[in-house]
Amino acid sequence: MRKTLSQILIASLLVIFISCENKINDFGRDMLIGVDTLTVIYDIDIDASTISVDEVGTSDFPIGLLGSYTDPIWGFTKAEFITQLVPSRSDVKLIDEVLRVDSLCLIIKYQAVYGSKSSPLEISVYNVNTSFSNDSVSSINLSNYCDNQILNEGGDPVLFTPNDSVLKIFLDISFAVNNLLINPAAFNSSHSELFSSTNGLYLSCKDVLNKEGSIVHFNLNETSFKLRLYYNGNQTYDFVANDKCSRVKSFKHDLGHSSISSLLNDSTPSPDSLAYIQAMGGTNVLVRLNNTLPWKNLTILHADLIVPIIENVEYPAPSILMLMTHDTKYTKSITTVDPLYMGKYTNGATLINGNYSFNITESIKKIALGIEPEEFIILPAYSDKNGNRFYNSNIANRVVISNSKNKHIKLKIIYSNFKE
Repeated sequence: MRKTLSQILIASLLVIFISCENKINDFGRDMLIGVDTLTVIYDIDIDASTISVDEVGTSDFPIGLLGSYTDPIWGFTKAEFITQLVPSRSDVKLIDEVLRVDSLCLIIKYQAVYGSKSSPLEISVYNVNTSFSNDSVSSINLSNYCDNQILNEGGDPVLFTPNDSVLKIFLDISFAVNNLLINPAAFNSSHSELFSSTNGLYLSCKDVLNKEGSIVHFNLNETSFKLRLYYNGNQTYDFVANDKCSRVKSFKHDLGHSSISSLLNDSTPSPDSLAYIQAMGGTNVLVRLNNTLPWKNLTILHADLIVPIIENVEYPAPSILMLMTHDTKYTKSITTVDPLYMGKYTNGATLINGNYSFNITESIKKIALGIEPEEFIILPAYSDKNGNRFYNSNIANRVVISNSKNKHIKLKIIYSNFKE
């Protein structure tokens, strides 16, 4: 008899457990009445608005962004860059060995293209005559650092179609004679003397005032970015961009006549039906929870912010976004050395099935305790080899976030109404 009662009791508990599990996994269910120790998933709506960014740090990646286009939503966008060069190897006898300079060619492999792949870029190269450093920001006017004389052979821009695998631009050989081959000390192991004769190269492009333009991602490392000197008929020597080189990108945005200009920088976020993120220091999204849950009466076990997007094949969304706590320290300037942006992000999210999902459990717990604000900033991000996520200005992608009645940002919370 005891055995039979034990079996009945165990079976009853299993039925209750399975029943509860099914209710827990049903998205949007209310808390089970009378069972306060169980957790459920709660769903609330989130307000969102679009905010602009004045400037961003740009020197972290060995990537150069080059090109322009007019986005139907964001308006005109342009990207250019400058980079230093160093000798590829020590060769203090090189200058004496060069009897004749045959040609000088800039060779760059490209990594990706954002926008039209069929429309060519008109690219010009200039000598950088002023020193610069990696702590420069995107609002910098790169033309102030350069000679007015175009270095392209013949003095005309080169047409580059992103369908080509490599960009090749032949430069005037006078740049080699007057800037690269004048100081033997430049070819020792330190490379420091080269910068006394040239500070690098500035790559610029012609404005494209329609959607047929593009922005190309070029690799700026010693295997992909080379200035090749051809001399004495059959000899070559490379100057390269590597991790010893400073590099700065310039991003320009004209949102004045764009469709989102009226939505920018709303000081009181409202539930806009769409919100907009553009990399390269364009726009970010501010989300607000609006104290819609009785936080202090709940024990938060897990929380996810679900962010749906409007997918666009022509303008793909970034693969990774990050979420940061928004507080009074926020400014429109974002540099990756700023501790606000390096250390206070909550989590990263990868785009899966049209949604980004951020684990914000720890932040929600702090919000419940009143020690963290109820607002977040959503930004483009990159992931390092250890899986850490950081702000990423060095991509051209943008994304439209849906916050309409039928497809909106949601907060999924698993909680108990017992306090920890």
